[in-house]
Formats: sequence, structure tokens, C-alpha cells
Amino acid sequence: MAENPDQSWRKTLRRRLLVATAGFVLWSVAIEARLVYLQVIQHDKLVKEALDQQSYVIDLDHKRGDILDRHGNPLAYNVEAESVVANPRLVSNPEQLVERLCQALKDCDASDREKYIRNLKRTDETGRLRAFAWLKRKMLPEQAARVEALKLKAVDFRKETRRFYPNRDLAAHLI
Repeated sequence: MAENPDQSWRKTLRRRLLVATAGFVLWSVAIEARLVYLQVIQHDKLVKEALDQQSYVIDLDHKRGDILDRHGNPLAYNVEAESVVANPRLVSNPEQLVERLCQALKDCDASDREKYIRNLKRTDETGRLRAFAWLKRKMLPEQAARVEALKLKAVDFRKETRRFYPNRDLAAHLI
């Protein structure tokens, strides 16, 4: 009669499969738990962070070319102008900042003051103050010098271009 072959390899294989299956199940449960934690528990915080990182738009000022007459004399060209911007998150009292700014500009009326304060108090989708607000755009150089002399910590300057027409209304309907 034939002897019974050794069947111990079956038990070893069964144990190894059980250990591998248990490891795979534990790994799957850990991944699922992490996904639930991130997508359910941390959802609001992560959405807020994503909006802060992704929702920042910067409009770039395009360069316009000079317009010349047939003799090469300029009819329209660009000149640099300063614009005042602010970081509302650094402004503790918007009304006081606008008051000081308008004193330096010397051409603010009540609607300008309201607009500046509204820009400083504007919030984003999450309810936080925005990090950037235009105040006065394309100022005269004298105005820019007076505002710069105030040395306001939340205020900065940006260079922009402004269209200049040396002949004023001459050929304005063509340009």
C-alpha cells in the first residue's frame, strides 16, 4: 500500500492566506477610515483652505501700443501711473484709513469714501476679509507722493498704465 503523502503544506498555505487576507482587510479598513476622516470630518476646513489657495485672481494690465500720425507724431501713448491698493486683513479701522487717504488725495467725495470703505470690508466666499483691495487707481504723481508720505502699513502701490492724448480732442473720433 502507498503511504499517505505529507499534507502539512496545506495547513501552512491556509495560514499564509489567512494572514495575507487579514493584512489586506486591515489595510483597506485603514484607508477607508482615513477617507471618511478627510471627506466627512475635515470637510469644512479643507474646503476653506482650497478656496484660499485657488480663488485668487490677478488682472494683468495689457500694454497698448502708441498711435502715431503719418508723420510719426504721437496721437496717443501710455504713461505710467501709480495706483493705491490695500490689504484689508491688516487694516484695523477702515474708516480712519480712508479718511487719511482722502485727505492726501484731496479729491474724494462722499461716494468715493463709501466705495473705498466697501472695498476694504469686502469678504470672500468663506466670510473672511479679502487680502487685496483697490482703493485709488491711476493717480496723478502728486497724489501718489502725498499718499506715500503717509507711510500707511496696509497700503501699497502698483504701477499701471494710463492713456495720454497730447492733442486732447484732436482726431478723438478716429483714435
